[in-house]
Amino acid sequence: MAEGANVTRYNTAAIEEDDVQVYPAGVELLYHAGASSRWVNFVVSEERLQETALLRMGRPLELPRRAATSVRLLARGRAALTVLADDAMGLARRLADAGGIAPELASTIGRSLLEGYVDALCDAAPARKSTLSSAQERHHHLILACEQLALSDEAADIALAEIARRSGYSLRSLQLIFHDSVGMTPGRWLMNARLNGALRDLLSAAPACTVATVAAKWGFRHLPRFSQYYRRTFGELPSDTLNRSRR
Repeated sequence: MAEGANVTRYNTAAIEEDDVQVYPAGVELLYHAGASSRWVNFVVSEERLQETALLRMGRPLELPRRAATSVRLLARGRAALTVLADDAMGLARRLADAGGIAPELASTIGRSLLEGYVDALCDAAPARKSTLSSAQERHHHLILACEQLALSDEAADIALAEIARRSGYSLRSLQLIFHDSVGMTPGRWLMNARLNGALRDLLSAAPACTVATVAAKWGFRHLPRFSQYYRRTFGELPSDTLNRSRR
């Protein structure tokens, strides 16, 4: 459950089948999985979440303030949420193909999802303590620091050698840490981070925004190559994303 978040953070922790992660407002999500997986992101303001919890439980939910928290759902809670999410997305797709969803129905679907998540979270087990070793914890924080650096405006195209120098690790050690933590090379990871930054900007583009401006912001100096990478990752050209967001 991505509470009040944008979908742009790498998840380097192990997430199990019955887990739900609750993210504080403003945290960015960019998921990476080593095998076939499915993610359902439900975004809602904390105010609405707590209002619903008070109505259904008589008490507010305890929410994380700085970092994501994993909770273990009861089996029936996971099954109910899976059916609810599948039904909601299936209905939305069918109605979108038929011309769109009426605002009243969209509101009803959203309310049902919110109540389902609140019910599941209220019955969930407490957050589990981290099972990472001290070395894994250091590597986890290194990945987060690299992410913040890669997503900053002034360092979108930072070289791997410079990241290694700032982190205090050798380039070879950095490669091993990324491989063990996120299952890919640091070069590929940084490319994905930059492409997701470009995707975010194109989806929320201002009227004067251009593909070239977004590409340059994220360190892509060769526009045709950027379009090639983007299409390979997201299945459409950046110009298609920009046109769709404007519509």
